[in-house]
Parts: sequence; C-alpha cells; structure tokens
Amino acid sequence: MKRFLLPTIAILTATQADAFCGEMSFMEFLSPERQAEVQAKAADVINAQGLFWTATRGEDTLYIAGSVHIYTPELDPLIDAMVSEVIAPTEVLLTEASAEDFAKVNQMLAADPSLILLPDNKTLIDLMDPVAWSALHEVLRNRGIPAFTVGRLKPFMVATQLSLMSECINVQDPATMEGVDHSAFLAAQELDIPNKSLEAPTTIFELMDSMPLDDQIATLEIANFHPEIINATLSTMVNAYLDQDISLLMVADTIPELLAPYADPDEADRIMAAQNDLLLDKRNHNWIPVIEAETAKYDDISIVVGAAHLPGDEGILNLLAENGWSIARIE
Repeated sequence: MKRFLLPTIAILTATQADAFCGEMSFMEFLSPERQAEVQAKAADVINAQGLFWTATRGEDTLYIAGSVHIYTPELDPLIDAMVSEVIAPTEVLLTEASAEDFAKVNQMLAADPSLILLPDNKTLIDLMDPVAWSALHEVLRNRGIPAFTVGRLKPFMVATQLSLMSECINVQDPATMEGVDHSAFLAAQELDIPNKSLEAPTTIFELMDSMPLDDQIATLEIANFHPEIINATLSTMVNAYLDQDISLLMVADTIPELLAPYADPDEADRIMAAQNDLLLDKRNHNWIPVIEAETAKYDDISIVVGAAHLPGDEGILNLLAENGWSIARIE
C-alpha cells in the first residue's frame, strides 16, 4: 500500500462551502405536487448520496470519486477532498480518459474534424425543427457564441456544451471547461501516480455515432433553451454536487416541465433512455472488466469518473457490489 503524506481534509458540504449561482434550482419550475413526485423518485436511486466511496475485496481497495466536467471556484473544497481522500492513498488513477489520451483527443479532432462535424456539410439549421433552432440560436447569440460554428457540430457535441450557455459561468475562463477531471490529472502528476484510461479516447464518439442521427437531433429539439431553465439546470447540478446528493440529477431528464414546450414527453423518455443507455449504462458495464484487470497489478486504485456514473442499479458502485466488492461511503 502506498503511504500518503498529505493531511486529511474534511469533506465539505454546500452548507460549509459557497453555493453556486444563487442556489437556483429547476425544482422552482414545478408545482408542489410534482416536486413531491420527483423527490420520491429521486429517493429510490441507490448510492446517490455521496461523491467519495471505497470498495474493498480481500486485500484490494478501490477509492472512488464522482467528478463534474466543469470547474467553478466553489468546487475547490471538494477537489481538495478528492485529492487527499481518494487519489493520494493509491498506486494508480483510472479516469474516463487519461491526461495523455485527453490530449490525444484534441490532436485527433484537429486531424479529423469529421469526428464532431455533421456529415455531408449538413447543418443543424437544416436538420432541426425551425422553432427549436430559433431558440438555440437566440441563446447562442445572447452568450456571444458563434451560431455558425455550433450549427456544424454533431448534436451530442452541442449537448455537451449546453453549460456554456448558462450565465452562471464565465465562458472566457479556460479553466471553466477543464472540470474536476483536470484537477485529478494534476494531482496524480504531482503525486507521481500513473494515470490510465478506462476506455479508448474514441469511445464516446463511436457510441454517439451509433445513435441514429434523427434521435441525436431529437435530443436537442426536446431541450428547453429558455435562459432561466439553462441557468437553473446548471445551478442544480453544481449545488447538488456540492451537497454530495445527486439523486435529483439522476431523474432530471424525466421531468416534462424541463423540456421544450412542444416536446412529446413519451418521445423524450425514449430518446433520453437510449442516450443514457449509451453514455452511462453501457460504459459503466464496459469499465468493470478494466477495473478488475487493474487489481491484478495494484492493491490500491483510485477511480475518478463523472458523478452520474456512480449511482443507480447500473452505476459502477452497484456493479462492483454485484462482483463481490464491499461498498462504503467516505464520510
């Protein structure tokens, strides 16, 4: 076992750290009755309270942290806790993509823009419902983001950048989109801990390309681009992370009130279920054999992945438990 010298830093909650963006919440857009229904559904999500966990089996210990793929200064106390409680005690760090592979992605995109651009010179304005494109165009214009550039991107690339459209963050700050993951990379480097990828750097592109283009377009068409909804959604995400309770986020995509006014809730459920299966469940299952293989080489392993990958029946915590690991939250 690697001995670590950093002092243990208490894991802080949002009551101890600053709230983000005035602590807005998308729950404000729901009636009291709907709020109760949503909260009841969220309460059924297993392993949704807590960002830092251990999994033990025999002499092996996994130290697991949920990350968020943006950065804002309010996250610093949790980043410090992640470093001291999860990364520092270990011999290797596993992330969705290692720092090296993350850099390779940027090189790949420069060499082959087709990975993120719509085929055959198509644009979103050609493919999206005119009302939906108009709403997206308006929020892009208000945030100073070039619509002509975004219009050439594949829908999943636009979806990943929705947080850029929130007034709660500074899009001029390069650190904003580096996310908590970047802090994990830096910590591993400073502690001389090797960093490995859980999947190939092209995986996310291949998975999204496997989704029919019509369904990809539909993921944007059902999105509500009203500025207040965008701000509240990002605020809910970050403050839930600060609270270490991401249960509400696990059911957010089933809340009709957060969809575009003209969206069909049943069609939205189908689209979001398909996307979650690709981007969460499928990847979670694929990562388990990778994690298991690393236990043949290391006794103490840290794993830092998006927080949404941890909870639920198909989350990596439950999948590990099904493989005989004992799961415990780091309090």
